[in-house]
Amino acid sequence: MANKFVTGFLHSKWWAKLLIGIASILLFLLVINWLLKFMTNHGQSLPVPKVKGLVYDEATRLLDEKDLRYVVFDSVYMPKAKPNQVVDQNPAEGTKVKKNRIVYLTINARPVPIVKVPDILDIGLREAVSKLTAEGLEVGEITTRADLSVNRVLGMSFNGKKVKAGDGIEKGSKIDLVISKGEDDGDKNIVMPDLGGLTLDEATIELSLLGLNIGAVSYDKNVTDKITAKVYRQTPEAGRGAYIGQEIDLFLKQSD
Repeated sequence: MANKFVTGFLHSKWWAKLLIGIASILLFLLVINWLLKFMTNHGQSLPVPKVKGLVYDEATRLLDEKDLRYVVFDSVYMPKAKPNQVVDQNPAEGTKVKKNRIVYLTINARPVPIVKVPDILDIGLREAVSKLTAEGLEVGEITTRADLSVNRVLGMSFNGKKVKAGDGIEKGSKIDLVISKGEDDGDKNIVMPDLGGLTLDEATIELSLLGLNIGAVSYDKNVTDKITAKVYRQTPEAGRGAYIGQEIDLFLKQSD
């Protein structure tokens, strides 16, 4: 009796249709799963390579090798960067992305923008530094000259040639200043600030505001990125006396 039931069940048409239906559904699901994996590169992702710091041609070649697309999102001017150097990237290095993802690049602009020298003669040093910085210029060497006034700008030059307000000059240029120091050449009327923990750029600005120059700059052997290295020692030390135009030696190490 049981054998007849099984035999009849196996020979029934609805059972065959049920098997075909189940098989069709499974096959359909397998095809859909395969298509989804194919369309998303088999579900795999890859890390974005580091292109920040590379020049444009090197960066795009590396992105091409990784099957990533790229777009120049912005251009800025950074005097310490190379021409056409990538100064920022998005997504950042190491971010997991799919192939063909767009990486947005910010590059260092060229040609160098031209700015006008601001009128800083006969004003205080701090105000002069502020005006130069606002125009994208830097303070170069500071020298002094005896005068009744103290800490006022008496003259300015670029590459040994005098410049005047309104002259066109490349952005990022260093303007040398002549500062008044009063009639007593020997007075050490500046108290050395504590530059510990500052980068070289930050320390340079701080010293410029006081009429002081950067002297010898020494980096520890462990320094891998001079831009982010921090001051840990200075000569003269913080709290000591200094005079206008004096050179200050700095020692830097890699920041933690």
